[in-house]
Amino acid sequence: MSAASRGQVAQNSVNYPAQEPAKAFTARYVVPFTQARALLTVLAHQAKADVETIITNNSERCVTPIDANRLDATLAFLSEPDRDRAA
Repeated sequence: MSAASRGQVAQNSVNYPAQEPAKAFTARYVVPFTQARALLTVLAHQAKADVETIITNNSERCVTPIDANRLDATLAFLSEPDRDRAA
């Protein structure tokens, strides 16, 4: 039985172009869209558990599932005025 059929996402390593800027976090899993469709419920539960996953399309990063509460907190943080900036 494969990892995908057991509801687990296989861990892969992907090399991205050197010119791409560094990301704020690294994903533990990289999943192709075709596999993500079949595992949407699993990916949603993993996002809720703060497992960082990147879904790829044609081997290029496309989207990352994120827990709704984490998204709300991130958007609230980003909408706050920068207190270090001079007025």
